[in-house]
Amino acid sequence: MRNLSQQSLADLSGYHRTYIGLLERGQKSPSLRTIWNIATILQVQPSEILKRVEHLVAPIRGSEGVGYIRGAERVDKETLR
Repeated sequence: MRNLSQQSLADLSGYHRTYIGLLERGQKSPSLRTIWNIATILQVQPSEILKRVEHLVAPIRGSEGVGYIRGAERVDKETLR
């Protein structure tokens, strides 16, 4: 995987640097097309990107129903959209 700054990735992809930052922090959900485009620039398969973030958002079940863990915080489905 290429090691690029947010600005370099933005320049190569055509996406705004702010959008790249939002994706990196998990504050925005990319489309499949965006994942594909970024993976191409990073010289990895799109599935590699998904594997790397899979552990960041894991479904859980508890007394509050189904929720998700993002990092160390519990969030609901609507927050992840």
